[in-house]
Amino acid sequence: MFNLNSENIPVFAVQCATGVASILLVITLYTNSISKEPLTIDKKRRRKKKSKKQENSSEHSAVKCPYYSGLVNLGNTCFLNSILQSLAALKHLRGYLEKCCVYDLSNSDLENIPITFSLNRTVYELSRPLKHKKIISPYDILKSLDKKKSWISSRQEQDAHELFQLISSWLSEEAENVFSSKLSMSPLNLNNERAKLMSQEENPIRMVRNPFIGFSAHRISCVQCGYTDTIKHYAFDNISLILPRTTKCTLEECLQNYTSIDSLTDFSCRQCSLNATRCRIMKSLEQATSEPKISLLKKTLARIEHALAGDLSTELPDIKITRITSKHTTKQVMFARPPPILCLHLSRSIFLSNGMSAKNSCLVEFPVQLDLNPFCTDGHLSVSPLKPISIHRKTSPDNRERSILYTLKSVVVHYGSHYSGHFATYRRQGDESSKRWLRISDDKVEEVDLEEVLNCEAYMLFYEK
Repeated sequence: MFNLNSENIPVFAVQCATGVASILLVITLYTNSISKEPLTIDKKRRRKKKSKKQENSSEHSAVKCPYYSGLVNLGNTCFLNSILQSLAALKHLRGYLEKCCVYDLSNSDLENIPITFSLNRTVYELSRPLKHKKIISPYDILKSLDKKKSWISSRQEQDAHELFQLISSWLSEEAENVFSSKLSMSPLNLNNERAKLMSQEENPIRMVRNPFIGFSAHRISCVQCGYTDTIKHYAFDNISLILPRTTKCTLEECLQNYTSIDSLTDFSCRQCSLNATRCRIMKSLEQATSEPKISLLKKTLARIEHALAGDLSTELPDIKITRITSKHTTKQVMFARPPPILCLHLSRSIFLSNGMSAKNSCLVEFPVQLDLNPFCTDGHLSVSPLKPISIHRKTSPDNRERSILYTLKSVVVHYGSHYSGHFATYRRQGDESSKRWLRISDDKVEEVDLEEVLNCEAYMLFYEK
């Protein structure tokens, strides 16, 4: 007799099967003495069933998906868990973290990069496919964050976007501090592995850069006088897009609105201000009677005219400039150098007439493949106030050279109101060729289809080149 528990059931089945097989063998041997044909047919049937069963078993094992780790909620840490799961889907980030940690091998160096080191370990665990379900604790990265900012411990602010900004800035800060000190070191002071890295043709110290960092071009122009300030380039690690107060819009519409020409009414135009100062000095010169004052006003006027004829940004600290606010000024922002990883924050905060804040539940339709080329500069920058910084040339289907394609890798969603709620993550399972997606809410990990991902109320989008 056998106990019918989970451990003995397989053994019981095997032994029963063996007994049945023995009985069948005796019967078959007896019938075989009469006729050999039934034995041949019975063998073929059994072999056919066995091969079909093995085929189904192999197909089932091939279709079966690997497991990915969930994260324990340590008390209102869903905002942290959602960001960590999103970052784990980013190939460029994993490469960046590995390079930083491989180069900084000593304990003293690792103490200087607590965020980088702990994030690398956490992301590695979250991105690793497993054979069984597993839940890990984000305590390691949480402890590193606590050393940087006390609000993590208090859980007072629970915004995933704000946390991402802090993590990204600390990654850049740690890399800058560590690698700048290493550049001044002699190769004689490095161990064999570091010396090998230093001697490579492409120095890893110089090419390691925060993969979220890109550059945008900013232009401000005065329509009244036609003056355009110097086009400046600023670094960014994420872009916040304002959503319209409608039920539905597209991501491309939000990007178009972000990069379109906007109007300002509070810009102090340098050229208009210098012209106004010039007129004021000329009027004072007409009214001046003493020779010293006339001489001083002439010198001041000459300096103003020199600035107007040459560089308008010339500093004139000892001259009182008449500030003129332009009534019609245009401003535009375009992407100049898109980053390897594009982080888009869909700002859902709106302010009501009663002074209260609310959540904008506009459904944003976002693509799996995003072409950023229509929103980027092309090297030819226009200074005309009413024209775009760069004119987008449409890419033909046969020529994709001008395309700047990004692939959707993860999405952070927020459930609830403006003041409270829960963060979760949709992330791609595997590389960009994979069509499998996961929905991860703290320790709950489940496979979902792409349609569910594209219909979610996105809060943050992570695209990768």
